[in-house]
Amino acid sequence: MKDVGLIQLERIEWFDARGKKKLYAADHLQSCRGKYLKYSIDIWAAKDGRILTRFHSKCDAAQDDISAFEIKGIKYADIPADQIDQMDIMGRAIWAPECIFNEFERWAYAMMPFVVDDYSIWRTENIKK
Repeated sequence: MKDVGLIQLERIEWFDARGKKKLYAADHLQSCRGKYLKYSIDIWAAKDGRILTRFHSKCDAAQDDISAFEIKGIKYADIPADQIDQMDIMGRAIWAPECIFNEFERWAYAMMPFVVDDYSIWRTENIKK
């Protein structure tokens, strides 16, 4: 699914994922001073069809280590069933609007310590229906 002008991220309070369906999860691992820092993204479908995403980190260096958004302009019913489990070459859900990943990258880089190695890894969790 491509970004369209009507899809926007709206910052919301941190949400409890209990009762929601996990659609996507991935970790960005950044090498720093001999250890890995982990920055995570997950995307959920609420029972009412809203799509929600959370960014979080267990990194000691991260100061504001959580963010949550509602993805306005797309509902769970809008996602083609045959695309739910499909990833692109970067390990990103092909149905997810690019604005989600752009915001996650901005957030993750803002959380990273100033001294980082040039080595980073994306690890995507396989979500089963």
